[in-house]
Amino acid sequence: MNGQHLRKRDEEIIRLYSEEGLTVKEIGPLFGLTHVRVIQILEKAGVNRRSRGWRSHWPWRDMEQRRREIAHVYVEEELSLNEVGARLGLSTSCVRQELIRAGVDRRHASWYRMQRVAQRNREIIRLCLQEGLKRKEVAARFDLRPETVSRILARASMHRGQPEAK
Repeated sequence: MNGQHLRKRDEEIIRLYSEEGLTVKEIGPLFGLTHVRVIQILEKAGVNRRSRGWRSHWPWRDMEQRRREIAHVYVEEELSLNEVGARLGLSTSCVRQELIRAGVDRRHASWYRMQRVAQRNREIIRLCLQEGLKRKEVAARFDLRPETVSRILARASMHRGQPEAK
């Protein structure tokens, strides 16, 4: 390669890195180079490197868009920090940090237990009312005592004296 071509290529690499915000790993394949070689070109040109931050593992460039997405998944879909991280490819600590920055209050650990219990209770009520299963059958299915199923149904305004669905 001649010197003129190298300079044009290097200028384009510098422009993509500095102005467009691409990472060295994104630039390398565009020119058939390794990211290490891109780093060497940038260092030789005296370009200050950006610190490795969210761009190294997050495809978006807009920080606010990222926070909105994390907050939406956490608040609206009621996923845990681990579940949000798994869905978006982030660590739990990164999710926690972005929720704090977005001003979202974290849920207490007991909230998740209460959600699971509420979901189980809805299923018990559905099985008794819609499917017509007896309380003993439902209790056996959830590994509960029949009295516990009766209490759940009573809280849902289905009292002991009411006939069970057939």
